[in-house]
Amino acid sequence: MDNKLNNQINQLSGKVKETAGKMVHSDQLELKGKLQGMGSEISEKGEEIKEKAAHKANTILDKIKNERGR
Repeated sequence: MDNKLNNQINQLSGKVKETAGKMVHSDQLELKGKLQGMGSEISEKGEEIKEKAAHKANTILDKIKNERGR
């Protein structure tokens, strides 16, 4: 949950930097904002993948455990 909040904060901060860069005509600030936003999106997807993998692993292990108990 903490990573999700950090990702959302980084995404928002990146959007602010991107918008500020556009307003003051700073390509560098705009780029920093875009990269920060993209980085948080990638991190968010990574967290989703880890969660799905953990769920599948638990399902498989539970199935094996139940089969041994029979």
